[in-house]
Amino acid sequence: MSLGGVLFESIDPAGEVALAARLLDYRRRLFDTRIQALDGDRLSAGFADQAGAVLRGVAELCAWSAAHSRLRPRTEGWAASLILHRILFPASADRARGAALRNLCTLLALGALDEEPGERAPITTTTDGAGALVDLHSCDRLPLPYPPHTRIECRYGAGGAVCRPLDGVGPTVRLGRGAAGDVERVPVARARGWDLPVFESLVDLGFDEEFPGGGAAGDGFLPFAASLTGAHDLLAALWPEVVGWVRALAPALVSMGRPGSTSVNRSETYEAGGPIFLAEVDDPFKHAESLVHEIQHHRFRLWAATEPLASVRDEAHRYISPYRPDLRRLVGVHMGVHAFAAVNELRLRARERGLVAPRADRAALRSHFANLFAFRTIVEHDGGGEEARRYAGELARRLLDHHRLLEPLLTPATRAAVDEYFGRHRAQAIEH
Repeated sequence: MSLGGVLFESIDPAGEVALAARLLDYRRRLFDTRIQALDGDRLSAGFADQAGAVLRGVAELCAWSAAHSRLRPRTEGWAASLILHRILFPASADRARGAALRNLCTLLALGALDEEPGERAPITTTTDGAGALVDLHSCDRLPLPYPPHTRIECRYGAGGAVCRPLDGVGPTVRLGRGAAGDVERVPVARARGWDLPVFESLVDLGFDEEFPGGGAAGDGFLPFAASLTGAHDLLAALWPEVVGWVRALAPALVSMGRPGSTSVNRSETYEAGGPIFLAEVDDPFKHAESLVHEIQHHRFRLWAATEPLASVRDEAHRYISPYRPDLRRLVGVHMGVHAFAAVNELRLRARERGLVAPRADRAALRSHFANLFAFRTIVEHDGGGEEARRYAGELARRLLDHHRLLEPLLTPATRAAVDEYFGRHRAQAIEH
């Protein structure tokens, strides 16, 4: 099973076992790194009254996640890891960090329900905009009999856990795993075909809105779940192995919201085995492209964690990336070509079947020349052992195949536009 390759192969039962072990090892390393980076000052924003308790809870939660990941590596541990990332690297100011901390405390409260009964320090958290808690371990909602954004305290004892509003207005509620407790769990909706939980809002995961005041419902955007289903059907027809990899590595699909224009297509992923974040779009093929791109990032991160490339350890040098305006580490250039070469493979398969518009040819051409730019940088500046050489050889063969298919589409005007674009990009990167 190749994680570093451009092409996707089917995952057989033995491959699933090997992938689970790889993901578990990756997540444990990630937990260790992030726990070492945490300190009370980082946690104090909005939670000064319980920063110490939260820190201790984080350590317990990471141990809990690692233990459960042995059985369910795709579904357990990702939420704690993602939220730790959000606390350490908030996208905006303290509001984003505070939202992440709220969900971290919810995880601490709900994760502790698997432990042996006994006394624990109380944990304070806040219900969401619907008056519920979101259990990211199981991808369930727990609708509580409280108003939205109610501060609640969870206490543990021989009978499990109980929560109550801090202002004393409202009943005491027992929490439990599965069907236990006073609250009936409501599973998060799933996208047809993927059989993965679909979160319609970033807020559920403790993130700020990506596109506040974005496009309106009538601006050509498709419903998020419907577009994901369309993307699934396209990939199942064009490249069915991709579907298996998304199911194997992504625990959830999350809407980033609706951008101001349908010309914007954004997607993100923060770690191997984490959810894939996608902007709403007007064409399911855009989601298909984004899913190929992001699951390649998952695969590359798992592969690079074993340090097959010399650049993985290189923190000192920066290079022009054809994909980004700023200078990047060489391993970042690797990630770009690894993802965009796979996206172009999808585009060429779709083109062969007559499933994409002519505008897709322009996108494929620009990506292809960016990939050639990146490949030359990699060959000239990176090193490694036998596995790195095998990876470079496979990438070279794939790019050559793409070149043979795309070169006939080049007109003098297109070639001039590509040359002008990369000349301008290089100058801007050097200025940056």
